[in-house]
Amino acid sequence: MFLLNCSFTSFIVAQLLFYLYGEASLDGDDAYYFPAWKR
Repeated sequence: MFLLNCSFTSFIVAQLLFYLYGEASLDGDDAYYFPAWKR
């Protein structure tokens, strides 16, 4: 259970990092990946 939780947490962290910093690789669709507080 701990392994599953650990991998799930790292997955969430990776998704969050892509959500925060992955908008640079997108040209037109960056509005979805831009957090509201960064606009």
